[in-house]
Order: sequence, then structure tokens, then C-alpha cells
Amino acid sequence: MLLFSENTKQDDSLGNSILVVTPDLGRMEKVCEQLSLRDVGTVKRFHGDIRQLDQFEDTANTDCIIFDASEIDSPDNVIEIIDLQLSKNITKVAFSTKDSLLLAEEFLKKEIHYCHYPTQINRIGGIVLNDTQQSVAIGNSAVRITLLGCKGGVGNSMLSYHAAQFIANKRQSSTLLVQGAYGSRNLDLISKVAISNEVTLLEKNLSALNEERSSAWQYYNSVYDNYECIIFDFTAYNAAEENIENVLTHTDCLLLVCDRDLSSVRTAKKIIEANNHLMNSNNGVRRIYVCHNQH
Repeated sequence: MLLFSENTKQDDSLGNSILVVTPDLGRMEKVCEQLSLRDVGTVKRFHGDIRQLDQFEDTANTDCIIFDASEIDSPDNVIEIIDLQLSKNITKVAFSTKDSLLLAEEFLKKEIHYCHYPTQINRIGGIVLNDTQQSVAIGNSAVRITLLGCKGGVGNSMLSYHAAQFIANKRQSSTLLVQGAYGSRNLDLISKVAISNEVTLLEKNLSALNEERSSAWQYYNSVYDNYECIIFDFTAYNAAEENIENVLTHTDCLLLVCDRDLSSVRTAKKIIEANNHLMNSNNGVRRIYVCHNQH
């Protein structure tokens, strides 16, 4: 039995027009391959630098532009070019060999999705698909950090709360803490604030909500668009394999929380092996850490 399900191609084409811009032929093929898997629409190719976009003639009726930003240090260098040559309202996706959260945030502030090449190119198809359907795209402005408790009682919720609190205070940016539907649901005891399925303000720059079971393990939520960082407090020891795969595919950073019990270590080991499996196809999470919590 396969540990992970295979991706399947969508049945219906959306009829969108997507322009891919990169001087690198290898990257061009990889990106177009991802778009083909999603069947998102017609793909136009420009083998050149994004700053040479004025040399490309077939820019009319373009719904989305995906461009190589590997040689670009700031979105300010390209946003005016795109707006002038195409439109301010189209979906914009940058991919780059620079693995930098700070740079990604700069692009996202300009409403340009940012994906690291090659580890995150699997997200490009989903971003285009969801944006053109006017729904929430995976790769939106929020940085997603997931804490997975590898056994009950390891202090995952406590760590999640303090991590979210530290980020909110350190960065002075809007942060949301999401407590998973199948966890301990003790965040209200930790924060001393009653928390429900609606967003609740805990303190300046920090809010929280309890995930509903009907939408458990999901990284899609229109509410998330209002935050720059989201901390997910999930439990892994009783999770289905497809839920773990969903976490590994969609989170930006993963922290596995264990204690002295060997069962928690085994769970963490299994998740790491699963992530290694996904990384073989350029999926999975790039930043994964193990925390031995001696609470």
C-alpha cells in the first residue's frame, strides 16, 4: 500500500491564460509541467528576463504571470513593469532559487506569491488554480508554522502559544494561533482567554481560534489572509497518513514535539521518513525540527 496518494490531473480546464517568464529552459519546463498537472489553462512562454517583458508581444488577455526572480533582490524592480505591460489585477507568482523568508515576505507585501525553486514549485499550480477561482491560495501572505505533538501530553499547545506570542511581539505583526480540532483544546487554560471557532484576540498582534472538525487539517481559510504568520497546533500521534501528508505539503516550517517516551520518538521518525519520501519529488517541508520537551 502506498503511503502517499499520487497527484491526479484536473478534469476541467479553466481556460485561463498564463504567462511563464524565465531565461532558464530547465526551470521553464519544470514550471510548465506543474501547470500541466493542474490543467489550469493555456500557457504562454517567454524565454527571457522579467525585466525584458516589454520585448514579449503576446501579453494581451493574460490572467496570470509566473516569473523567475532568482536575479531580483526586490519586488520593486519588477512590479511596475508587470503593472505597465499587463495589469495590476492579474495573479502574480515569483519563483526563485533564493530560499529566504524575508525576501518572500517582501514579495507578498506587493501581492506577489513567492515560491522557492525547486522545493516549492509544486505549489505554483495550486496558487494559479485557487486565485483564478477567486478563492484562497496556498502560498498567500501568511507564513505557516506547524507544531505537531507526537504524543499526548508533550506540551504542544503550551509551546505553540509561546511561539505565537514570541513571534507576535518580536515582529510586531499580526499572528494567528490555530488549535487543531483533534488536540487537547486547552488553549483557553493557557492563555486565560475563552477561545471558540471564531477569531479571538488574545493580546496585541496575537489572535487565536479553535479549528472546526468539518475543516480539520486544512490550510485553506479566508480568515488566514488577514495575518502575516499562522501557528498551527496539531497532534500527530492519532492522525491519518493523508493528514500528515497535507501538513508536510503545505506548511513552511514544521516542529515535531516529543518527550522521553519512545512512542513519541517513533512517531517523529515516521513523519521525518514520510517527509524524505516527499522531498524525493521536490515536495515536503524544507524546514523540519525535532523538539525534546522536558516539561
